[in-house]
Order: sequence, then structure tokens, then C-alpha cells
Amino acid sequence: MTFYRSLIALALCTFLFIGCAKKTTALKVYPTEGLPFAQKFTRAYLSQNEIGDYEVLLVSEGTETPKKKQGKILYPTNAASIRQVVHIRILWKPLPGTRTDQPTATNATINWYVRSNMPGEENSKIDYAGAGYVALYPNKKGAHVVIRNANLALREQAGELSDPFQKPSIVGTFDAVRNDGIIRDILATVNTPVAMR
Repeated sequence: MTFYRSLIALALCTFLFIGCAKKTTALKVYPTEGLPFAQKFTRAYLSQNEIGDYEVLLVSEGTETPKKKQGKILYPTNAASIRQVVHIRILWKPLPGTRTDQPTATNATINWYVRSNMPGEENSKIDYAGAGYVALYPNKKGAHVVIRNANLALREQAGELSDPFQKPSIVGTFDAVRNDGIIRDILATVNTPVAMR
């Protein structure tokens, strides 16, 4: 009997540990050339604007410090030199059973902003724009978001950043937390040029 109790307790602890693990938000990116890869984002937010459209924001500040193993040699890196913001505006919610493989199954605009965090290169940027099919499933904290059949193209490029994607396709599934104020503030900083000295 004690063996079965121990086995049940072990299974319950394993379930709780796996269930409570924090998921990393990522988009799978299919560039025009090269292999697909996952682009990670540290935060995902959701809001609903005054006309009823849902807005989703994925943010990677580029300031996250990677965990370093003790005893390893430190090398300078500029891996955290870019800030990325993906802004999704969902214009209408699809009805159950909507096919995502139809050309008319486009219900969202998508803008991907890439900005430099390097000193002196604050106005270096790449902007992608496009559209896709995005499903939204509201929950207590915000919503579960599913991106399918999204295609982007280069809209604007300035400064030293080079275009790594050309015309990428993106897909992804993630959870977004409701926060109207943060979305408004982040979008204001993305669209405001930095004054140069």
C-alpha cells in the first residue's frame, strides 16, 4: 500500500512540476532562404481597442542576460543588441469551422519592428508588415493566441541592420496577458524616432 501511495505522490509531483513550468513564447519563422527557426519573446500582451479590435503584442527587449555557467570564460557579445516587437491587430474573429487555407482567411494585420539597442545606432531599424489568420481564445488572464498562414514583407529599413528574413512566413501558439496600458506605451516608443545629439 505504501508503494502505491509513493507512486501516486511521485506522479502528482511530476505533473505539478511540468504543469507549472513557464512556457517561452516563440514564433516559428520561415525565411525566404535558409532553414526555419524559433524566435523567442519574453512577454506577450493583449488589449481591445475602442472600436473592438483585439491587439496582441510580443516583446523581446534584447536586454535579457543569458545564464552563465560558473568558471566559463566571458566573451563580449552583441546578441542583446536588438529589440523586437510584433504587433498583431485582429480585425474580426473567425467563426468555428473557418478554413485557414483559403485566401479570404486573413483576419489580422501583423507588423514586426526590429530596433537597435546599440549606443549611437538607436535609429537603426527594420520593419516588416503583412497579414495572416489569427485565432483568439479568451481566458481569465487574457487569451490563447494561434497564428496561422501569416506572411510578411520588408516595409522599411534604416541604419546598420540588415534584413535576415526577406519575405518570411510565421506561425505560433502562445498565451497573452491582458494589459491595455503597456501595449499603448510600447507602441508609442516603437514609432518614435530617437533624437540624435
